[in-house]
Amino acid sequence: MSISALGIGTLRTSSIRPRSQLRAPASPPSSNSDSIAIEVERIAEAQRFTARLAVERSESKQLPS
Repeated sequence: MSISALGIGTLRTSSIRPRSQLRAPASPPSSNSDSIAIEVERIAEAQRFTARLAVERSESKQLPS
C-alpha cells in the first residue's frame, strides 16, 4: 500500500509546472457559456425536428392507401 502512495506522490509532483510554463485559458468564460448555449439550442432543434418527423410518419400511416 505504501508503494502505491509513493507512486501517486511521484505522479503529482512530476505534473506540477512553474507559472512561467502555464498556458492561458483557451477562451474567456463568457464565450464558453455562449458556445454551450449554441450547442443546447442545436440539440433542442434536433429534438423538435425528430418529434415533427415522428408525428408526420404516424399521420401518414393512418391515411388510407
